[in-house]
Amino acid sequence: ANPSLTAAVVVVTGLVGANFVQATLDKLRFSDPIARGIATASRYFR
Repeated sequence: ANPSLTAAVVVVTGLVGANFVQATLDKLRFSDPIARGIATASRYFR
């Protein structure tokens, strides 16, 4: 696979996932910024 394409897909996936998880955490009423940050980082930025 093309390394540039792979890098772009990884970045886009991470950004989309980070935005999606924020909306999900809002619906679940998670308001603690530390918990939100850990949830976002552990799920989409491995």
